[in-house]
Amino acid sequence: MKLISYHIHGRFQDSTLTLIDATPTEETAVSLHLLFPFITRGDEIHIFPTSVLDDWGTEIRGMQLYEWIRENGEQFPRAELFGMDVNGRSTQEFLRGLEIYFRFPCYLHQADEYIPIKTIILPADMQRKTLPHPLRRAKVTWNSTETD
Repeated sequence: MKLISYHIHGRFQDSTLTLIDATPTEETAVSLHLLFPFITRGDEIHIFPTSVLDDWGTEIRGMQLYEWIRENGEQFPRAELFGMDVNGRSTQEFLRGLEIYFRFPCYLHQADEYIPIKTIILPADMQRKTLPHPLRRAKVTWNSTETD
């Protein structure tokens, strides 16, 4: 199963991500891959998505899955999210079992590890509201770099 990851350019140290580019077009030495798991209702298990299967059997993959769930999650409670839990086990959950309005936990995916990100530092010329979904809805502390 291939997890849906979001490619950015940045630097990571001590649970803090310093964002350089939120929409890079190529892999470089500063490329990082972020994961945004959904959270189950009640026990709050994190599910890193791979795909969604709607009520008619249509499969949604890739980053558009987040937008599809945001727009259609209420209308398709029996749609199923497939993915992996934090221990790397395959799992699935009906959309009705997810907290679809929660902000997304943010993880760095590196060498088959899921490393939680607590803080994201934005460049001074970048605003959170201009970031693509689901990055702008990450459940982190947001800071901005200062310019002289």
